[in-house]
Amino acid sequence: MEEAALVGDVAPIVEEAARLTAAPHLAWLFAPGALAEAALTAEVEGLGRLRGQVDRLIVTPQAVTVVDFKTNRIVPARPEEVPEGILRQMAAYRAMLQRIWPDREARAAILWTREARLMELPAPLLGTMLARMTAMQETERSEAEATLDALPGGP
Repeated sequence: MEEAALVGDVAPIVEEAARLTAAPHLAWLFAPGALAEAALTAEVEGLGRLRGQVDRLIVTPQAVTVVDFKTNRIVPARPEEVPEGILRQMAAYRAMLQRIWPDREARAAILWTREARLMELPAPLLGTMLARMTAMQETERSEAEATLDALPGGP
């Protein structure tokens, strides 16, 4: 009985994956040159060493594109409506791409699997998010230093 329930749970996932890989407008994401589950590591100014594993990485002579697959039930209509946590993640990925491939355009997109819709995230939106992340990191660092200074025998 449990095995039958498990098969029932997997069927919609398999159907969705088949639909995505068969979609002509997404073919480039699944082409032989696209890297799947690619690991990224880079030093990003203001944030330190970042690590991540991206669903798809497409590298061309002109650009490098990271695509993250999201299964959200509610799909935002516009990039500005994407949840902040996802924007932070994508801003960090794009910042890593810029460090690793400084001579290429760094692009980031989300594949909303429920709708088979690819949403490119504008560079200014991700740049603003990265600046916020860096400012938050600086604030936390300053607060930690102030706490250490306040301790008896502190620096």
